[in-house]
Amino acid sequence: MENLLLKYMNERIGKAPLMSPPHPGPVITISRQCGCNANDVAEVLIEKINKIYAGSKTFVPWKHVSKEILAVASEELKMHPEKVEMLLDETEKNFAEELVLSFTDSYYAHGTKFKKVIGEVIRNIAVKGNVVIVGRASGIIAGDIPKSLHVQLEAPISWRTAMLSHRKNMSLIETRKYIDQVDKQRMAFRDHFKGKTSDKLEHDLSFNAQTLNADQIADLIIRAAEIRHLFD
Repeated sequence: MENLLLKYMNERIGKAPLMSPPHPGPVITISRQCGCNANDVAEVLIEKINKIYAGSKTFVPWKHVSKEILAVASEELKMHPEKVEMLLDETEKNFAEELVLSFTDSYYAHGTKFKKVIGEVIRNIAVKGNVVIVGRASGIIAGDIPKSLHVQLEAPISWRTAMLSHRKNMSLIETRKYIDQVDKQRMAFRDHFKGKTSDKLEHDLSFNAQTLNADQIADLIIRAAEIRHLFD
């Protein structure tokens, strides 16, 4: 691999070893079923954490990491960030065609290379710590970090279909098909890192996005993170 990833992560981590600093994390990951808006929860969560702990002398501000993943991966894979995002979400109908067009000859059709780079980027951002990462199998990739908390957002399929149908201005039938496709693709992406035979639980907490709003979920996550000493 090229030196860009190493350079980028060295800038974030300083002089500490890239993959094994003495105290990795803390990190909070949020997985979600399609139709549950995890990014809203992440933004509210970051705002609350940084406000509550701003007075502490040792406090390092938290950040919702998203663009960094796309930026580093796009450089490593020699792809436009929009293509990386499309491949991560895997929701385009012309996925195979886009894959061929996006990769240079040296990376042509190497799906494992794509997943390897994404895994390394997410792992090292999680190790650096003080971050909230949404999706991207981050709960599995960062699952062994002691100072971590892994959250799942879920809701009944009828509620998710109605919410997403309104948000995307799609029919209920189209939306249901879209949700089924995205949930399956996200599961396949997670299985690549977890392994289909593993019985390891991916999440510490699960929240019903139908009955709890982003503000309430963020408050509960913070309480759980305090119990786990993520802010010490």
